[in-house]
Amino acid sequence: MQLGFGISSKLSSLTREAFRSWFLLRHHERSDFDVQSSATSVGVLLTPRNDGFREWDTTMIAMAGDPQLSAEDLDRLRRLWNRQTHA
Repeated sequence: MQLGFGISSKLSSLTREAFRSWFLLRHHERSDFDVQSSATSVGVLLTPRNDGFREWDTTMIAMAGDPQLSAEDLDRLRRLWNRQTHA
């Protein structure tokens, strides 16, 4: 099982969508070294809460098998999350 972990200073729909897209790409990339049909990934995003109910909000996502990303979606996610830095 693969575990992805993220922390953000703010919880919003944008934060959740960014984490979801990062998670989907990381799960898909497991096919480079793992059998996709039996792969399972779990992602956890922690963000602080300001409502006094508890200190942290925990968002969890899990996926098993092939996420069936289209070539266009895969290209978009790779451009977003796999950017190379140049020294």
